[in-house]
Amino acid sequence: GESDFENNLDKYFIDFKNKYQSNYEKNQRNKTRLYDGILELVSILKTNNIKIAVLSNKPDNDVKNIIKYYFNEFNFNYVQGSSSEVGIKPGTLGVEKILSKLNISNKKEVLFVGDSDVDVLTAQNASIDCAACLWGFRKKEELMEAKYIVSNPKEILEVVLNGF
Repeated sequence: GESDFENNLDKYFIDFKNKYQSNYEKNQRNKTRLYDGILELVSILKTNNIKIAVLSNKPDNDVKNIIKYYFNEFNFNYVQGSSSEVGIKPGTLGVEKILSKLNISNKKEVLFVGDSDVDVLTAQNASIDCAACLWGFRKKEELMEAKYIVSNPKEILEVVLNGF
């Protein structure tokens, strides 16, 4: 028959996940900082009345806490992490929710900025132009499908302000 371990696998997994999440909440800011130029970028975009949202695969609550901590002076128009309602990228439910919350119906007015192949795929799945950042987690080869490849935050600004 099945061992006790196999019978209790779901319980072990839930316990492990809860311990991980509680530990992550305590340590999420450890060795974490904003990339150079990001605060300037978001404040210039805000000054130009450009709506800015965050979509992350981290759990929703963690994302909101991280954003609040690192961008305390700055209000994003919407912040969305993973949840049972929107799932995770490359699914597009998170994108759709953000567009709906911000009353954006024309996807040609949207630029999805990310630093991974999953971000590029999310933008493609949502039929939105993507700017892939080279200073993140992936090599250029994995980001080539993006419409724009940017190597610093100023280049994102150029793409946005010059129209894309």
